[in-house]
Parts: sequence; structure tokens; C-alpha cells
Amino acid sequence: MTTTNRSIVAGVFADEQHAQQAMADLQDAGFPENQIRYSPHKSGANILDTLTDMGLEQEEAAYYNTEFQQGRTIVTVKDNARQQEATTIMQRNGAYDASRRMSQTSGATEEAQPIQLREERLQATTERVQTGEVDLRKEVVTEQQTLDVPVTHEKSTSSAALARVRSLTPPLARARLSAFP
Repeated sequence: MTTTNRSIVAGVFADEQHAQQAMADLQDAGFPENQIRYSPHKSGANILDTLTDMGLEQEEAAYYNTEFQQGRTIVTVKDNARQQEATTIMQRNGAYDASRRMSQTSGATEEAQPIQLREERLQATTERVQTGEVDLRKEVVTEQQTLDVPVTHEKSTSSAALARVRSLTPPLARARLSAFP
């Protein structure tokens, strides 16, 4: 920012968000609202006369007016004693001024230029979405069937058991039992 013996400090911001943050930081540092001017870009607007009325030289005011007409935001601070502090706050928020831009175009830089670093982050999510329908049915069929199932069974007897049965039965029944081997 230009910090000469005048009481005006002006800065150019590439976007309104950084300009608004600089204004908030200036107010937090104790600069009253009536010392801070904020000029967001408006199509067809011109701030040349306002800047020269504030005390900027014609060439510098023309530079800021051109930046303004190209869509950038201009912030000015009018303070006789704290120009360097205002300059530092605006630079910290990404501002540049006429002297820095003019020295860059001539190939000489007075001080290191801050570069705003940006990054993008992708947050992927999944969402269940219906893509079609299917109808399912279940049919139960009951039918009667008759089947021949072979059944086998075995009988076994021991000769000792058969002898015991013979001794206990009367003689007539024994004759019938002896027919069985």
C-alpha cells in the first residue's frame, strides 16, 4: 500500500470476500467505520472523482478506478497516524496497491509479494437411488399321491427261548409248537 505523508491508504482486492475480511480486521484493530471506505464493483460505476476528492493524485486515482472497472474491490482508510498498520492489515488479506503493481510492470519489486494459496477438496458421498422394480411371487402347490412303500421286518428267536416256552405250555399246545422248527 502506498504510505506517503498523506492520510489515505488504498488497496485493491481481487474479490469482495477478502475485502470484507480486511474491513472487519481493520475495525477489530480499532479503525472507526467512518475512516474506512469500501467500493465493491458495480457495472458502469466510476470512482475516479471520489478518490481524487479524498486526496489521491490523478494518476494513482486513475489506476484504482481502472482496477475497480475491471471488477475488483477498492478499500480506502483515512487515518493520519496509523497508515502502516492499515497497510499491513490490508496486505495480510490479499490487497495490492498502485505502487506495487506499477513497480511490477517496470520489472522491479520493492518487497516480497504474498501469494494466496488455494486448495480444493472433494467430498464424495453415496446415495441410494431406485433404478427399477422387480415383482417376486411364491406359489405353493399341494397334491395327493399314493405310493407303495416296501416294508421289511425280521423276527428272530433263540432255541433256548423256544425251549422255555415249550416247557411252560400244556402238551396239546406243545404239539402245535413243535410244528415250528
